Amino acid sequence: MRITLISDHLLQYSRRNRGFTLVELMITIGVAGILLSFAVPTFLDVVKNNRLRTDTATFAGALNLARSEAIRRSQQVSVCISSNGTSCITSGGWEQGWLVFADVDQDEEVDTAADIIRVFRPLAPGVTLRTTATFDDYISYNATGVSQGAAVGNGTFRVCDDRGVPRAYGVIVNITGRVRTTTVDAEVGSCP
Repeated sequence: MRITLISDHLLQYSRRNRGFTLVELMITIGVAGILLSFAVPTFLDVVKNNRLRTDTATFAGALNLARSEAIRRSQQVSVCISSNGTSCITSGGWEQGWLVFADVDQDEEVDTAADIIRVFRPLAPGVTLRTTATFDDYISYNATGVSQGAAVGNGTFRVCDDRGVPRAYGVIVNITGRVRTTTVDAEVGSCP
C-alpha cells in the first residue's frame, strides 16, 4: 500500500509540472537568438546571390532567344529597354525591363504588337543592368545571328546589386553575337 501511494504521488507531481521554468525558457531564447544572428546575414547573401544569378541567366536567355529567332526567321530581331512592355525607350537602364521583337524594317522600334516575341519583367529593386555604349538602348541580331548595336557588335552587360563588383555578373556579347556569362571582375567592369 505504501508503494502505491508513492508512485501515485510521483505521477501526480509529473503531471502538474509539464512546462518550462523561466530560466530554461530564457536560455532557449538566448541560444536561438545567437543562432539567428549568424544565420540571417548568410541567408540574405544566399537570396541576393540567387537573385543575381537568376537575373543574369534571364537576360542571357533573352539575348540567345533574339539571336535564334533572327536566324530562324531570316530577319533582324532586336532587344530593347522597355518599361511598359509595348515600346522601346532610350532613357534609363536595362533593369526597367526589356522586350524581344521582330524588327522587320530594322529601325530598332516596335512597329506592331504582333512583332513582339517576348516581354521581360523589370529586375528586383536594387539590382541594376547596365552596359557599354555599344548596346546602350538596344541590341539587334541580323539574319545570320551577328549582333549589332550603336557601334561594333560586341560589349558587356553588368548585373549588379548594392554589394558592388565583387558580387556582380557580366553578360558578354562577342562580335559574332554569341553570349556568355562571367563573374570575373576584370571582364565585368564597374558597377553603377
